[in-house]
Amino acid sequence: MKKYYFKLCLLAIANIFLAQTPAWQWQNPLPQGNLVNSVYFTSQNVGYLAGNGVILKTIDAGLTWSQYQLTNNYGFNSVFFADQNNGFAVGSGGVILKTVNAGSSWSNQNSGTTDQLFCVHFVNTSIGFAVGWNGTILKTTNGGNTWVTQNSSTSSPLYSVYFTDANNGIVVGNLGLVLRTTDGGNTWLTQNSNTTSSLFSVVFTSAMNGMAVGAGGGTIKTNDGGVTWTFQYSGQSSTLYNLKFFNSNDAVVVGDNGTILTTNNGGLNWTSQISGTNTYLKGVFFTSLNTAYAVGNYGIILKTVDNGITWGGISNITASLKSVFFTNNSTGYTVGDYGKIYKTTDGGMNWIPKSSGTTTHLSGVKFVDNNTGYIIGSFGKMLRTVNAGNNWTTLITNTSANLNSLDFLNADTGYVVGNAGIILKTTNGGLNWITQVTPTGTNTSYSSVDFVNSNIGYLVGGGQKIYKTIDGGQNWIILLTGPVSFSTIQFLDANTGYVSGTNGTILKTTDGGSTWISQNTGTGENLGPMHFSDANNGSAVGLYGTIVKTNNAGQTWSAYFSGVNGIISSIFFPDSTTGYMVGWFGFILKTDNQSIITEVKPQFFSFNKTIIYPNPASNLIHLEFNEQDQTSKEVRVFNSNGTIIYKEIIFSNKIDLDIHSYISGLYFVEINSNKKEVYKIIKE
Repeated sequence: MKKYYFKLCLLAIANIFLAQTPAWQWQNPLPQGNLVNSVYFTSQNVGYLAGNGVILKTIDAGLTWSQYQLTNNYGFNSVFFADQNNGFAVGSGGVILKTVNAGSSWSNQNSGTTDQLFCVHFVNTSIGFAVGWNGTILKTTNGGNTWVTQNSSTSSPLYSVYFTDANNGIVVGNLGLVLRTTDGGNTWLTQNSNTTSSLFSVVFTSAMNGMAVGAGGGTIKTNDGGVTWTFQYSGQSSTLYNLKFFNSNDAVVVGDNGTILTTNNGGLNWTSQISGTNTYLKGVFFTSLNTAYAVGNYGIILKTVDNGITWGGISNITASLKSVFFTNNSTGYTVGDYGKIYKTTDGGMNWIPKSSGTTTHLSGVKFVDNNTGYIIGSFGKMLRTVNAGNNWTTLITNTSANLNSLDFLNADTGYVVGNAGIILKTTNGGLNWITQVTPTGTNTSYSSVDFVNSNIGYLVGGGQKIYKTIDGGQNWIILLTGPVSFSTIQFLDANTGYVSGTNGTILKTTDGGSTWISQNTGTGENLGPMHFSDANNGSAVGLYGTIVKTNNAGQTWSAYFSGVNGIISSIFFPDSTTGYMVGWFGFILKTDNQSIITEVKPQFFSFNKTIIYPNPASNLIHLEFNEQDQTSKEVRVFNSNGTIIYKEIIFSNKIDLDIHSYISGLYFVEINSNKKEVYKIIKE
């Protein structure tokens, strides 16, 4: 019987980062690829962006952006500046950050709530309001030093707030809810909005004239200070998230599916503009009649200089990238969806597209020398180059299964594994492929394969299993079953190997897989892509942007946040200090150890954190709950109108949400057990 040893340890509430951890720099898209929810400019040149784990600033009208180094992975929904220096950002967990020096530094304010905050608005440098989940309305009268909860008389989500002066304000929210105050928020009265669509943004151009936009392309308008509202249809069915007026006539609104609408008559008519993207846009801001900025998913920043007629700024690489491989520090390759292949010869400063001759999704790339490389993909697709990626030819694999992982010992001998129990071997450079006997049947999917010589190889998959062959793949034995699902396996020699998996798992063997020792990684995130550059230095990537790193052959691991709020598909280190990561929607990042995080920061994690992946998704979204919580849970899904479209009581710690029939856009997942958790999910 194979042995499986665990190093038992107590999970600390805070794991401390190493004094120096690598900083990852975005190479695509620029300046970064996390979701941006809000944009605000204090002048023609100076502006700010806030989103998932990021606050950015420009001082040159968007030509370049600098990123503030956050100490926690906050998700920001709104940023607002009361003047040139005093600004606020609000978001998940009731977070409120304040700057008094134009974004040079930000301090955490005590909001008094853990409810997610969606919008912040200031009347002047002293008086401000923030609104959010569960009917939350907060007010400050001392520039954000203290915040007081106001009685909204509702538990519905509130998405936007706007005050025309210190006394008169409007809040909009779920299912057409409109609240109005005339006494600075001491009392709030519900107004008839004449719509049941959720409203996500409200703006006033004067004390009397205002407009709100929301789900289904609906808009409502008032000319009496919000007492009465009339419904107007924008002409678009997409959900509208943000509205900005430059004057009483000219406005821009942004929303789902890359929607940008402009009006020059106060919203009586709207003109649809070409944004160049089909993902959702969350924020917009005017700096002049002709100049405006729009921001949204995957770090998109668009700019117009002709009053919204044309917009520019889309990254050259937008397809999801699934694998990266470097032949040296400068030359590398990445592949992804729709047959995309990119090559760099300058360490990632520039990525040049190469023709693959296919639109099939590509999932893996590996080179055996500077010239000879292989690529695998969906439906049995395999490509080969013998001239450093300048040209690629198709190889016949005689399978239609999706291929997930490849490993070549030399230019001739290689192995490929995939879905439907596929294990393939070639001994002539891919000209012919021999189907190997699968150890578990055709219903198995294998995720990773690694050979150390012509006889000894390993693979993972097949129902939480690790396999080994000692005869070149003719026969496979099970080394280990569970207790987690495994993702990536890598052996450094015939005896020493590592495997990554769910729940923060990394296992190590020093005896060719006879025994496996659990590593204390310092995270509970599912770990996927993993790579060792040498016997001592290795890294693995978590589901929510955490990276665990060792520089002493796994004796100790440190966990740190990479700065990425998205799915990373592959990580590769050509040496111990230089590394690259690629992921969904064209994400490319690099670390070279020239930039490091030197301050010691605590990494907090909670036992009741729910893991949701993939997100965004098109078919299934997986929810995994803390295994220590054995209570029943009610899971509810709301659409952007606030309507419950799914509800179930579950008693397990996992659930798959089938969202294939949902309309593309934003949804909310609410989980009720001992406490309530709310998460955003995106249907592509």
